Amino acid sequence: MKIVDDLTAVNYDNNKREIKYIVVHYTGNKGDTAAANTRYFRTMNRNASAHYFVDKNEVRRCVPDNKNAWAVGANKYLHPYCRNNNSISVELCTQFNGEYYFDDGTISNAVELIRELMKKYNIGIENVLRHYDVTGKACPRPLLLQSKWEEFCMKLIMNKCTINKKSVDSINYLGYNYIKVRDLADILGLEVSFDTETKEVTLGPGK
Repeated sequence: MKIVDDLTAVNYDNNKREIKYIVVHYTGNKGDTAAANTRYFRTMNRNASAHYFVDKNEVRRCVPDNKNAWAVGANKYLHPYCRNNNSISVELCTQFNGEYYFDDGTISNAVELIRELMKKYNIGIENVLRHYDVTGKACPRPLLLQSKWEEFCMKLIMNKCTINKKSVDSINYLGYNYIKVRDLADILGLEVSFDTETKEVTLGPGK
């Protein structure tokens, strides 16, 4: 996807990083944009930052991936390992109508970005976290309900595969697409067998 570099000159540090986590945030503003956020961080020290800002129209990079954004620092952590020096932080721009929410386009762009980062850095879905999961902060507020977060995570890993001109749901994990063996059997006109002793699943012609 197209990413606009709009890098801050001051709101990061140069510690070397081994990227293991992706952390999702919300900006908590009313109808803001990615450009407005990167402009805010560009030259003045704000003692905070994120690597990416996402809105319904674009994705902007504020801090290079290999630098430490100041996004999940805390005096007390819930997560035992995720920190600024091993994570990439993605901020989603918000709308407000009595409560904060994300435009559909913002969600779509965030999903595409995070999928690319997962593939680039070999990060599994279990290491895609909310700010809330790392420090307990109520962020990203629109995804605090577990059901909403699970729905978002499913968007990250669900895909469509076409086999024999038939479409089937698949799960994308570390760059590979996985489908249910029974779905594959139905498409190919095969029968699924399971050996209770060896725990092997086989596909073969139906009886």
